[in-house]
Amino acid sequence: MSVSNTVRNLLVNVDCKALVFGTIVAMSIVGAPVHAQEKVLHLGISKNVAGSVTEGKTTSWKVKRDNKQVEMFTVVAEGTLAVTSGDPNDDDLPKAFNGYFKVHFDLTGRTGTASFGTLAAKYTWTDGTNTVEGYMVGVFGCNPVRKPLVDITKDTSPGVFNGTLTGDITAGPMKGQKIQAGFLGKLIIPNPSSASAITARVYMTLDGVHIVPSTLAK
Repeated sequence: MSVSNTVRNLLVNVDCKALVFGTIVAMSIVGAPVHAQEKVLHLGISKNVAGSVTEGKTTSWKVKRDNKQVEMFTVVAEGTLAVTSGDPNDDDLPKAFNGYFKVHFDLTGRTGTASFGTLAAKYTWTDGTNTVEGYMVGVFGCNPVRKPLVDITKDTSPGVFNGTLTGDITAGPMKGQKIQAGFLGKLIIPNPSSASAITARVYMTLDGVHIVPSTLAK
């Protein structure tokens, strides 16, 4: 099976109603805590992200485990997504950062019907005034919404991805400030037979903390 078909099997026939739009907070920290020894102001940030990404280069290989060959793959995908305000109760700056999110994903995982693995991404996020640059790390195909945390009757893991986003505000009035948030998203292919390359719809929630150093707080 080709990598493209493998990814199609991962993403096709996903029930859109299973998409989780709930709020998720950062569940893991990448590296040392941000500003661990510095007095800062924390502001809540909650955003919805949606758009399309297109598959690029794919690579596949096999690894021997317990006398069996395990098939692995990597795939890259990129696109520009729209950002809008999420939960108004959790967003202290509801108009800031509503704009566009340009992202490049790298996914590495197991092939097969229950594909799962890791993701890394680099992004540039702008509202036309402020620009955020940073990284995302996480997993895909590993169901984060399950018992006993949430009582659900349908597995939502196909196409689901989640993890942590970190970023530095590199331009605009908020330059020097940071963002750290959890993300939860899903990939859906509306019509995979219409083209040889996969174009997937991306839906994602970002919820976390906008970190303002005390020297920049107003």
